[in-house]
Amino acid sequence: MILYRYLQDTTRSHQTQGMKSFTLNGNQIEFHVWAPKLGSMEVVGLDDKLLATLQKNSEGVFTGTITAKLPLQYYFVIDGNRKLPDPCSEFLPVDVHGPSEIGSSDFPWSDHDWRGVDKSDLMIYELHLGTFSDDGTYEGCRRQLDYLCKLGVNAIEFLPLAQCPGRWNWGYDGVSFFAPNRNYGSVEDLKRLIDDCHGRGISVIHDVVYNHVGPEGNYLGAYGKYFSKKHGTPWGSAFDFDGPHRDKARSIVVDNAIYWLDEFHFDGIRLDAIHYMFDDSEYSIQQEVCDRVREFENRVGKRIHLIGEANIYDHQLIVDTAGNRHTYSAIWADDLMHAVLSVADAGDHLTPRTYAGANDVEEALTHGYLYQGPEMVRVDDDDRKSNHGNELSNRDYLASLIVALQTHDSVGNHPQGKRLHQLAGVEFQKAAAPLFWLYPAIPMMFMGEEFAADSPFMFFADFLDDKLRRNVNRGRKKEYPHHDWKNSLKPCDAQAFFECKMKLPEPDNEVLIWYHLLIELRKRWRSSGLLASANLSIKCDAEKGLFGFSYNDGRNGAFVVSQLGGTSDSVYELGCYEAQILLDSHDVKGGQRSANSAFAILNNQSIAGMGQIEI
Repeated sequence: MILYRYLQDTTRSHQTQGMKSFTLNGNQIEFHVWAPKLGSMEVVGLDDKLLATLQKNSEGVFTGTITAKLPLQYYFVIDGNRKLPDPCSEFLPVDVHGPSEIGSSDFPWSDHDWRGVDKSDLMIYELHLGTFSDDGTYEGCRRQLDYLCKLGVNAIEFLPLAQCPGRWNWGYDGVSFFAPNRNYGSVEDLKRLIDDCHGRGISVIHDVVYNHVGPEGNYLGAYGKYFSKKHGTPWGSAFDFDGPHRDKARSIVVDNAIYWLDEFHFDGIRLDAIHYMFDDSEYSIQQEVCDRVREFENRVGKRIHLIGEANIYDHQLIVDTAGNRHTYSAIWADDLMHAVLSVADAGDHLTPRTYAGANDVEEALTHGYLYQGPEMVRVDDDDRKSNHGNELSNRDYLASLIVALQTHDSVGNHPQGKRLHQLAGVEFQKAAAPLFWLYPAIPMMFMGEEFAADSPFMFFADFLDDKLRRNVNRGRKKEYPHHDWKNSLKPCDAQAFFECKMKLPEPDNEVLIWYHLLIELRKRWRSSGLLASANLSIKCDAEKGLFGFSYNDGRNGAFVVSQLGGTSDSVYELGCYEAQILLDSHDVKGGQRSANSAFAILNNQSIAGMGQIEI
């Protein structure tokens, strides 16, 4: 395996048994490389100077020791004629085909007392580091933390950081799982960003991709049998989690999860497309990751959030139905998002699942989900009773669902990368937002949503191989053949990346003010104990386009109402006649009421400490 643990401040160990490892003690570096397919292996420097000839044992592990000053850049030369980077590099300073680098692990962390954010309090901001700031770096993101703090979110989720080919990428084509992307800065820059986030009370979550390895710069197969012949994905090679060499492939994934949490102090990881982490073993790779992460969490005494991108509800992922199983902290559940998008009826279908407008919004609000897995099936009342039993009445499971009005996928899979407000209007977005931000699930927004950014977020990549670039440009259209691809940029055009650069808004942006108010109201209702699934009642009239819910804890009550089109002339038709309006999406800057509006309505009972909400 590749197990990352600290021996002392100057000692770092990547233990044996796996594909690649090394032990660093001062200037002594001992290599351990599992490569049974190879006859010989050498370590060379940038000038091709021989640093060590590694010796192979009966188990196919090559070992050898060198003395070197750090940082050290090196290659492996395999079978005397092929010079390759270490596929488990800590850093790739040039590109995915260039040299590997071992640096110092010393960093002056200041977050020793940081214990993270409770799951029930999470408010997540999903961002892509390359487009979040002008320079697209860790440092650029760090300079904009004041903005995120003022917005009020308390968690950032980075799109994948593992090294990808080229100058820019969404991050899902990573090939060197342990190497933070060089395009964003140094290892130290990333640590400084996370340390600063913790100092400001912000948790940091890393999106990791364990379902496949990217198509360019993937050299694992040259060393050992890490990839499955039985399973495959649309995006690249699938790990062999259940084959003859399963221990080697599984160790890379399990140890990588702990590496990001330990070496970089991440507060959680989000596993991409877990339904493509194929594994027919009795003890699945997902369960193994859960077990090891929970062991790490108990050891360090810090809240760790383990998130699965299931997209549809899967009871087994968040509830221990087998006994003594570790589960995910939360799963992505995007039924409410797609149901709301179907009301907008912008003509862009981003999922093979079917959504039928207003009635589905009401059902998604009532239950939190419409489809369930692991097979993608539409659920009925019997399915929900089977899942939840008596729990169905208080819907405790909602606290483990992550809901979002927009995500990188919902925006980025549009041919022109258009955002919701560009498809359905700003008022529609403002009206829909409270259904997510004042709901008892975990809310998340995609960067720029909070101020209706003009910049698109389209799919982009920068593969170095010309043939691969052509295939990706063609394949994107085949993946979504029902879309209108006129006037869309090719993914590998540089312009596709640069047009996605986000500019921060002016402080008086009306959508930004609205999101700030919603976040502040959520915090207050959470602090008072009102915003909880046990206090929730759904209040909808789908025919009239009225969607909402009420909270009542026996002392206080509140209504949240969104009008999305429909025929209603009054939000009071849902039965909140005696209420006063606390927030109104049209009153942020004196807007005119239309068919799309949203209200946070506070009943006549007062909630302690509510008062006026100010920016």
